[in-house]
Amino acid sequence: MIEYNIVDSCTSTNSYEVKFKNKKINLKKAQAALSKIGESAAETPVVLLFKIKGHAVSVYASGRMLIKNIEKTDAEALGKELVSALNSGGAVK
Repeated sequence: MIEYNIVDSCTSTNSYEVKFKNKKINLKKAQAALSKIGESAAETPVVLLFKIKGHAVSVYASGRMLIKNIEKTDAEALGKELVSALNSGGAVK
């Protein structure tokens, strides 16, 4: 099982960070994996921007994701779904 934490990132904008423990994200594989559950908004060499279930999600190669404008319980559920999609797509290394 892949270990990760979900922490408050910015309480003023209801943003939460999903951070893998000692893992990185392969953005090319993440792009393919997350396109199955959301819509790609932009891509750079260090970050992917997605719209998933009405929320902006930033995915960083460093091993973290930022989910914006979401309540904590929803962030936990979406975070679990994101981790599962990335893991199934072989994007977590």
